[in-house]
Amino acid sequence: MKHNDIDMPLFGVFWITALHFVLATCSAYFTYRGAVMVIDAGLVTWAGRPGALIFSIGSATAIFILWTVAPRVFAKLETIPERLVGLCITLVACLMIFSLSSWLNVAGIAGQSALIFHMNQIIVTYEDVVEEWSAAAIAIQSYQPDLKQANTLYLERHNAELTNGAYTGNAGTGTVERLLFTISGRFAAQDKAISSETAKKLEITHKARLALNAMRVMANQSGDPKVRMEALAREADGLRALLGELNPKGYLEGVQRTLKAMPREVALHSISAKTPKGIKAQKAALNRIHEELTETVGLLSVDLARLSNAPLQAVPTVTRLNAIEAVLRYPLQNAPYWAGGIAMDFTPTVILFFAMLMKAARGRQGLFVDKTDNVTVKEIKIVQHALESIREGRISREAVDRLHNELTGGLLLKDETGGKNV
Repeated sequence: MKHNDIDMPLFGVFWITALHFVLATCSAYFTYRGAVMVIDAGLVTWAGRPGALIFSIGSATAIFILWTVAPRVFAKLETIPERLVGLCITLVACLMIFSLSSWLNVAGIAGQSALIFHMNQIIVTYEDVVEEWSAAAIAIQSYQPDLKQANTLYLERHNAELTNGAYTGNAGTGTVERLLFTISGRFAAQDKAISSETAKKLEITHKARLALNAMRVMANQSGDPKVRMEALAREADGLRALLGELNPKGYLEGVQRTLKAMPREVALHSISAKTPKGIKAQKAALNRIHEELTETVGLLSVDLARLSNAPLQAVPTVTRLNAIEAVLRYPLQNAPYWAGGIAMDFTPTVILFFAMLMKAARGRQGLFVDKTDNVTVKEIKIVQHALESIREGRISREAVDRLHNELTGGLLLKDETGGKNV
């Protein structure tokens, strides 16, 4: 029997059954791959890969049976409440299918990609930490001009005390002159130490970037992702050790303590003058130096505290995931795979819903091919008219031949009457 495009039924024809079979076969393949990943990850204790094969075949068979039987059952539902119940049962079946195999399909399709994505996410996080900590470590270079200026300032004060007694009133060498020279040297030493520390931090940053490159190669090379995950974790341990050396907090706090100690050292400085006038002059000079140094250190500490108190990202930990866990952890990044894995099981649902709409609009006509009554409406009308004509005795043998030819396309064999009218 031939059907035009409008009357082509949705179910009961070979291409729909073949479509269901193809989708069920694809689902079985990826369900098997996902089940193998679950077994290899140690999440279940099935009987190895044969167990995964049996499970995938069973789930695909269940899906094939469901989408073959469901539309035929739904076609017999006539009332609206019956159809609503049928729809609810169908939705529950969809949930069961998802629980049975769809998520394993996604794992089979995208499991390794999701694990590689997870490893690259770890690397990106470490890259952010390395770059941020490196920038913070060398930011103390901006502090050096202030130290140079303080060094120059106290060197000039030392020269002023040496040449004209700017602090004690007595030119020449002495306790105050040596103290001013020492303070100048302290600022110069801090400036030199910062240059050395910055060079060290830059070298550590270089090593950290090399470690990141090695991690990136591990994450994206071929081979078992689980093995690469372990290698990545070991490399990350070494990188965390480098980050411990790169952390600028300890050094910045050390510089702060050194600067804050300088005014206290002045306050504790002993008096070396022998005469009351000399003692009084030295005390006045030390008090003046203490006040000036406290002000200088206070100004320097403002910028230093800003650098020291700047927040830094915490060092990330490497979370070891298997392929299944990676798929579930990054659903948005694997959305196309989720759509593909679910579509293999749920595409027949779309066909079923179209069948529901067609049945509601047109009844059973056009929904199935009925192999027990394989005739068209036109053929039924012709047969009915022929029977009525025969019963009324108004039909000739030629008319019967003509009707038979219309129905079958073949000639009716002549009987013993030799073609006489019936």
